[in-house]
Amino acid sequence: MSSKLASRAVVALALAAGAFVSTEGGSAQSTRTTPRFYPDDPIAADDDTAFDASGASEIELSENFDFLVNSFGSPGDRTPLRAVNVNSLDEVPDSSWFSNRIGVRDIPIAEIVRGPNKFPRLDAEEWTVVRGKGPGGFHPGFRAVHPADPKQVYQLEVDPPDHPQMASGAELIGT
Repeated sequence: MSSKLASRAVVALALAAGAFVSTEGGSAQSTRTTPRFYPDDPIAADDDTAFDASGASEIELSENFDFLVNSFGSPGDRTPLRAVNVNSLDEVPDSSWFSNRIGVRDIPIAEIVRGPNKFPRLDAEEWTVVRGKGPGGFHPGFRAVHPADPKQVYQLEVDPPDHPQMASGAELIGT
């Protein structure tokens, strides 16, 4: 008789434990199904012009300092950080410096071939070279402005003769 009683006790304990686990699992499950996003997610456009950047000042760069720091200095902080200025899906929203072109709408073949250029052709006859490209790149280049819009600075990069389209090809793909 005692073995029947013991087996019933084990079954009862197992049922009670199962009921407890399913109840706890149910509450944990309901917690997991709550929305992870805000009502306006994912953010498609970031109004980065809303911030006042009038206090920013230009810093004069030194090619010698850049060479010394990057050749003999320590590599810097390697602490892994999550990307900033991305939306809840880890996508870059449209802003003053970036426009999503892929996946937003159907893109005609002609637009894909043209690339990100906004003008059919830039008239460079009256451009003024304002300075060199400066440190931060391997290939030479310069910056120029057009008289019609002197605030818009264009950076022109020159590829080495033995590697044509090296920097300019990557620049076109990257932008």
